[in-house]
Amino acid sequence: MSFPDITHEIAAGLRGAADQIVDVFKGSARSNAFFTGPTIPFPIDEHNRRRDLAGLSFGALRLSQNLQAVSIFSSPLAASIAFAPALLHTKEYRLYSIGLNPEKVLARGEWHRLVTSQLINATFVQLLENANDLYESGSWLEKRWGWQGLLGAVGAVSSLAPALYVALTAFAHRLAPSSALAQQYLSAYFVSPSMIALGISVLSGYDKDIYASSRNAGRNDIDQIWSARYVWGARLLMTTFLAPSINVANNMEANICGILAGLISVYAFGVGNTRWRKRGGLGLNDVAIQGALLGFLGIASYLVTMQSAIAQKSFSGASLKAQAPRARQNVSTVIVANGKKVDISKQGLNSVENKTVKLNLMGKSETMKQKDWVDPSGRKGKGYGVYKFESKYGANVDGYSPIYTPDAWSESGESYKLGTKGLVAWAGLLVVLLGVGVSLIVSTSAIGQ
Repeated sequence: MSFPDITHEIAAGLRGAADQIVDVFKGSARSNAFFTGPTIPFPIDEHNRRRDLAGLSFGALRLSQNLQAVSIFSSPLAASIAFAPALLHTKEYRLYSIGLNPEKVLARGEWHRLVTSQLINATFVQLLENANDLYESGSWLEKRWGWQGLLGAVGAVSSLAPALYVALTAFAHRLAPSSALAQQYLSAYFVSPSMIALGISVLSGYDKDIYASSRNAGRNDIDQIWSARYVWGARLLMTTFLAPSINVANNMEANICGILAGLISVYAFGVGNTRWRKRGGLGLNDVAIQGALLGFLGIASYLVTMQSAIAQKSFSGASLKAQAPRARQNVSTVIVANGKKVDISKQGLNSVENKTVKLNLMGKSETMKQKDWVDPSGRKGKGYGVYKFESKYGANVDGYSPIYTPDAWSESGESYKLGTKGLVAWAGLLVVLLGVGVSLIVSTSAIGQ
């Protein structure tokens, strides 16, 4: 194929992606199974109305403070980037049609998802949070770098962050297909708004520290964990852990990709290279703290994901997930605490020694199984107990095995044991925390001067 033919194919692909984006947002996209699924944005959750209203109140207060601190007329581009997604928030969209699905991007060439997934927020609370982050960070960059610099920063982060996420999930899908990260390769998420907000906050944080150090030449602010370049850690925790019910919106791995995109852009824009060297260079201590924070958040993500998977096994009604059918066989894998085969005849209700109590808990009765049994109204029994399939399955919930049994968690039935992997994870977490603590102590003492 000649160079003009290749150029023509690329141009045709870009035109097709643009047409797909226009069709999606016009609502004229073809209707088939691909475009079914949950709609976004989500309304206020009735079960968590107080939490959502508190989030709205906090977001509105923070927005008013940001607008008072920086006028939209002094930062028009930052205001446009931050508040433009609000125009799209008034209409419902199908998650499966615009979500960031790495498998559909790479295998089916649906490149429009890299753009559409960055425009829609899960809820109005998330919209306010991301708008505040983008406006606060973007207005600073526009003031310091000009509108061209801000546009370049947003373009770099919005291009690099989804690419990192797609590449990371594809890599995990190939090497470890049963991992949780590999399952995200087949799933549709709309995590990009938070991705971009976190990446831009990393850029502005580094630039704020450089600006502060230039005005306070004698101050060693690299030893402060609360300096502006570390604010992304608090924002990531706020985004991921304080709203756990919005599972599709809060993807820890994708948000970390946004942070990595911001860190890469720091050096691409010269923020951490030329400008940082002018103030004495980027020390090993700073690099260690950044890596330790990412490691800590990675371990925390593993533990939270593990706990969430176990919790979903403990209830009959699992929450709706925007996940492709191919990944369901992995999700249905039974998780056993001790990793050994469980003898059902000695577990759960079968372990109750008192026969009468055990039969009552199982919904069984010796007399009700008899053919001549009649109920208090005189109606003749049909030959089976309280539940039709109890003698076949030995269960007391609609003929299925008990969903939750305390002794399946541990020998005492009172706590869940993570096992060897859990101990390793906790040990790694403690090592990271101790390392960060020692680093901070050394850097703030006379030894680190």
